[in-house]
Amino acid sequence: TTNAVQLVDGYSVYDCAIHGDKVTNTQLTCYTPKMPEGVYQIRVYVNGYLIPLYQYYDPKRATFLPMSSQTPSITNIVPLT
Repeated sequence: TTNAVQLVDGYSVYDCAIHGDKVTNTQLTCYTPKMPEGVYQIRVYVNGYLIPLYQYYDPKRATFLPMSSQTPSITNIVPLT
C-alpha cells in the first residue's frame, strides 16, 4: 500500500513521514517535519488516492497547528564532559 500524509498551507506542502508500526485499517501515524507555526490542512492519501475532506470523520478537525511552545528542546546536559 502507498499511504501518505501531507500538511499544506497556502504556499507550502510538508510530507509527514508515516510511522509504519502505527498504521491500522482506520489510523495513520506520522512524524511531522520541522515547520513554521501556522494552520495546516491535513491531506491523507490511501493507496495513492487523495481522501476527500467530506470522507473524514470530522472535517473541521483536519488541521494541524505546530507551535514552538509544544516542541521539546534540550536546555541542559549534565555532566558537561
